[in-house]
Amino acid sequence: MVKKVGLVPSRLNSNRLPEKSLELIEGMPMFAHVYFRAKMSLLEEIYLLTDSEKIKKIANSYKIPTLITRSEHKNGTERCHEGAQILGLEESDVIVDIQGDEPLIDPDDINNILNFYLKNDFEIVVSTIQTNNFENKNTVKVATNEDGKIIYFSRQDIPFGSEKLTITKGLVVFDLKSINRYIQTEETHLERLEKHELQRCSENNFSIYEFKIKNDSRSVDVQEDLDFVRDKMKNDSLLKKYINH
Repeated sequence: MVKKVGLVPSRLNSNRLPEKSLELIEGMPMFAHVYFRAKMSLLEEIYLLTDSEKIKKIANSYKIPTLITRSEHKNGTERCHEGAQILGLEESDVIVDIQGDEPLIDPDDINNILNFYLKNDFEIVVSTIQTNNFENKNTVKVATNEDGKIIYFSRQDIPFGSEKLTITKGLVVFDLKSINRYIQTEETHLERLEKHELQRCSENNFSIYEFKIKNDSRSVDVQEDLDFVRDKMKNDSLLKKYINH
């Protein structure tokens, strides 16, 4: 039986917004919103992954299952790989990497991208959404072919001349076999330049595809994003289902 596991990487340190994982939104730290909303999905198990004892201590107060992972990881994908190893997952088990800085994540989006992955024979599926927000270096844009295969990741506005941009959102799905292949593949020059680890997959011919979601959950990269999320959360329909947990 294939397991369907959610992993939520959450670092304490952030260059643009220090300790953003612990920022309070309606009295609850950001990472906790992500966890409890993910709990509303079809995932069988969900774990917070962190290298911070401070985060783990607060997570414990919310009874959130937390795995301490190494601090040397360069990105969330590497952290998910260690988390999968700690959990003893099998190669066929499916992992949903849920970014810990998207507290407005919609559990329906998790369900939909998971079902899309299970119905197809892709190694990796990345959630995307279209936007008119140009020249925003905090978002990662993608260029795809007509079938939805991701050809390139960039923080620049690509493809040139687009009327709308396609940006990545907070969900990546893969099985352990695919993430093992990623770990065994060397970091590339373009990956370093673009500062996005999945660019390595595009260059090494992984079957990496987009899945378009409808909910713009707004990742928290800078203070402006945090202010937006705090305001939006006040009237969020899912909040009352878990806020008094």
